[in-house]
Amino acid sequence: MSRPTSRRALTVAASAACLAVAGCGVSSDGAMRELEQAQSETGTQNASSKGSAKPLPQPTPGEARIAGLARGSFTPLAVDRYRTAGGTTQVTIDRGGEARAFRELCAGNVDIADSGRPITRAELTRCREAGLTPVQLTVAADAVVVATKAGSDVGADCLPVGQVREIYRAGSPIYDWGQLGYTNTPMEVGGPSPSSEAFTFFGHTVLDAAEPSLTDVRSDYRVAADDRQNRLFVTGNEGDARVASQRELVAARLEAQQTRATKAAQSQRAATAELVAARRDQRKGIADGRSAAARAKASQRVRTAERALAQANAYVASAKRDVARGKRATTAAVAATRRQSQLRGRISYFRFSYYELYEEELRPLEIAKSDGAGRSCVFPSQDSVTNGSYPLARQLLLTTTTASLARAEVKTLLTAYLRRAREIAAAQRLVPVPEQRIVQQLGWVSGNQRPTIVVDPSAPGSVRESS
Repeated sequence: MSRPTSRRALTVAASAACLAVAGCGVSSDGAMRELEQAQSETGTQNASSKGSAKPLPQPTPGEARIAGLARGSFTPLAVDRYRTAGGTTQVTIDRGGEARAFRELCAGNVDIADSGRPITRAELTRCREAGLTPVQLTVAADAVVVATKAGSDVGADCLPVGQVREIYRAGSPIYDWGQLGYTNTPMEVGGPSPSSEAFTFFGHTVLDAAEPSLTDVRSDYRVAADDRQNRLFVTGNEGDARVASQRELVAARLEAQQTRATKAAQSQRAATAELVAARRDQRKGIADGRSAAARAKASQRVRTAERALAQANAYVASAKRDVARGKRATTAAVAATRRQSQLRGRISYFRFSYYELYEEELRPLEIAKSDGAGRSCVFPSQDSVTNGSYPLARQLLLTTTTASLARAEVKTLLTAYLRRAREIAAAQRLVPVPEQRIVQQLGWVSGNQRPTIVVDPSAPGSVRESS
């Protein structure tokens, strides 16, 4: 039976958490003293178990070993760049799963575990029982953003992960936002294709699918061939948006065109009447035997009336063409507006890096880990993604130990890795870790700063131990 957690241990765990994030009201020095004292106490309490444990294997000089490789990991690329730049450490990579990587780390068989999740409590205990103290480095992050069309409102600003799952899961009965307690609006659901990293990440994180495929999502899931098609599913065709935005202008223009056509018809009728009168007068002058000058004047009036009628006919024809074009434009604007309005209830998800490019067109939904009163809704941002507080985010981590950090081979490798991490992450469409955090972690690796020791992983339920 395990011993109940002491108040002292809880205080130390809180201190460690405060080292990782600002605003806890605990100084780093004070927290570190707590940690050092706790480690000393833990070491004394577990001395007998350590004494009876197997001796840790001796590392091979000049070699650093990595195990794991999370989905999306760029460790092989970072290692290649390290070698190209003249790095002398011999790096070996074991591509086994995350659980195996942590087992190997806590057995002292590898120096670094590459993972997409933090170390679990069980793994942390295993490391400590072996006399090893884990240190976790964040090298990048990734996330998916669930979004509707910008400017649209379905009554939902925040969705619990459970509701996102209920919307997308196979056999979902949700076809209207009103079924979830929001505005009564028909719902259409879409997203990336199974070949997309976003689909895999979403399937693992939201649908809890080991090997995500189309069988894990609802039957009417609209599969997008690429990012652009996925975005247009939500935002609509760019042309539609442009045409719909001009609906009022087009309507006003049609009204002006119709007014012009009415005036053109009036001018045509007046010109026709004048020509009829001019010809009647010409005939009368001939019949009356008017003078040559009078007959010439009458003929000139006819010619002038004929020219005026020709101009009026051309004016009428032009006005009719304009009205026809105006009616077509108005019809198109109405249809585009209708199609745009039908987009209101559509929902899809995007990799964070793509969402950032089109955030003016998309309306991201905040995400909460759980439902009910007091739930914490988190907006997707650079900070919330990289610090792991956004529920649909994951961090790419390198977990090492203080023992491995004492080795020059590991120091040089991790230093080179961290210095290139932001550049590589951006190139891989991942979310780069803030520069300040990279500098802090470089200080841990170099020994210029004391690292934040992993005292207690995330709260229960936020970390799932892989098999």
